[in-house]
Amino acid sequence: MLLFIHCSAVEQTAVEIKEDTQQPVVFSEDPFADSQVEIVAKNNVQEIKETDLTSEAEASRLVEIDPAEVDLSVEEEALLQSELRLAALQAKILADELSKLSVVQIDGAIQTMGDNLRVDIISQNPFGDVIELRPPAKGLIFEFNWTIERWGALTGSDKVQRHRVFRYPDWFLLEPGEVFQEFTMLPLDVEGAPGAVWVMEIDARIRCESVSQGEKNLPIHKIDYNSVRFLVLPRGWEQFADSPFESLKQSLELNSEKADFHVMVCTALLPKAERASAVQMLIDKLRTIEDPHRALSITQALNWLTREELGSLPHVWLEWADQYNL
Repeated sequence: MLLFIHCSAVEQTAVEIKEDTQQPVVFSEDPFADSQVEIVAKNNVQEIKETDLTSEAEASRLVEIDPAEVDLSVEEEALLQSELRLAALQAKILADELSKLSVVQIDGAIQTMGDNLRVDIISQNPFGDVIELRPPAKGLIFEFNWTIERWGALTGSDKVQRHRVFRYPDWFLLEPGEVFQEFTMLPLDVEGAPGAVWVMEIDARIRCESVSQGEKNLPIHKIDYNSVRFLVLPRGWEQFADSPFESLKQSLELNSEKADFHVMVCTALLPKAERASAVQMLIDKLRTIEDPHRALSITQALNWLTREELGSLPHVWLEWADQYNL
């Protein structure tokens, strides 16, 4: 019989098959093949094992996403920057207002060398919201800085600086109008020559993590206290306090080392209304003085009163006095 076979890419042909033949029909091409397919086999395919060698490898938990999902639009970027600027402005205003009502306070404008001075720090909440200073992990930090400007009776002035740090273990939270007050003791003592007169200035600050005002938490890391400035004089200064001008006049007539200290102490105690007269008295005495030590104490007193910083040479001061007809 005749069998007609349809083959891919070839014409139909008649194939004669004998019924007693077991030979299969063979095609010259795969009738279902795609002539464009390229079959590529990996090398050493036979070496792949059934065990998954990557099953115990550490897997990353990062999930990659489209960068467009996190990119801020121009409007969002502008809003974020505006919010940051607003928070910084609010933080500055809050810190400034708290600092205005935060002061370092002592008892008395004149202190005595060698004493232990009580220094109070006082803060007040001027707002209608609760103010809370949030502490770092180890608690709030209080810093005290003080500068001592020392004036000698026969020498120039110098400065000594000190710094102390305290940890505050309690919470700092102020209701509207509430006042916070704490204190420490500072010794009025320094190494070396004590000098005749000190001008001392103390400032302080609190260091914190942030400050909350009501529901707002602002990036404020310190609150500064207004400093206090005062005189520190040697023991016994009280005897000159009632009439420092007359006491200065008497001290200029004495010829002793103690009198040199008295000149500076009396000069420091002078009220503003008597300082011009004291300058004239010191210049008149300088014109007639013969003792060089006494001349040094007078020029030092003139330095204190005038802040001219003309040194310790008498003739320089006399030339200065002549310019002003003293």
